[in-house]
Amino acid sequence: YGLFHEPMSLAIDVVAGSSVLWLLLFSGLGFLMWFAFFAAVAATIDDPNASSRGLFLFVPAMVTGMALMGLEDPDSLSYRLTALFPLTAPGAMPVRLIVGSPRLWEIVLSLSLMVGATHLFRRAAARIFAMAMLLRGKDLAWGEIARAFRGSSPTVRGEP
Repeated sequence: YGLFHEPMSLAIDVVAGSSVLWLLLFSGLGFLMWFAFFAAVAATIDDPNASSRGLFLFVPAMVTGMALMGLEDPDSLSYRLTALFPLTAPGAMPVRLIVGSPRLWEIVLSLSLMVGATHLFRRAAARIFAMAMLLRGKDLAWGEIARAFRGSSPTVRGEP
């Protein structure tokens, strides 16, 4: 049953053809994107028991929950935009593939935006991790994280 105790219709051809490929691509890219996000957050934490940055690890669950709120009408404009936005696309576009009727250009655009976001997340995580290795022993400040993302050379303990 659907969200409001109404029967929900599912496309029978989901398990056939290219739908499975699309679902695997969105799931895989979503996993890689959020895994890079987790790596970036974890690299900024020196002591997990004393750091408040662990709350950032709930961000993927929040955006996935937001993506699932549109099950009622997956072809509405707001849900189509949710399926295109890279942070919510791993949760929203598979729902549209199963319950809705996305056009091919929407699927390709959403996938392309996710590839770009995954690349950015991976690069940011690599830079933040590299800076964290240089500044071992202390939590990174937000300014240091911003400099790492921009690609500036880090200063180690106040040295130029």
